[in-house]
Amino acid sequence: ITCTANQKGPPTITIAWDATTGADNYQATLTRQERPLGGPPQTALIAQYTGTRTNTTADGDHNTQYQTQTRARTTAGWTDWTTPATTRCPTPKP
Repeated sequence: ITCTANQKGPPTITIAWDATTGADNYQATLTRQERPLGGPPQTALIAQYTGTRTNTTADGDHNTQYQTQTRARTTAGWTDWTTPATTRCPTPKP
């Protein structure tokens, strides 16, 4: 997972993962921690991908940390979710 600042518009989050032998479908989730006013931190689902590619992109917010997990579907069923990977989107480019 990476996040790239853009001169115009929001930063771009790129999620890419290795292909799994025998997989015919993949799922990826993109989340971030949010703290509702006066409440405890909560995990917010920002984007979800299901399909045959091994990458996806989403818009992010500057100076925000994101987390992703992926899994693959094979003839044996869905694999376990991967260990979470994180990135922080940079502040805007000058």
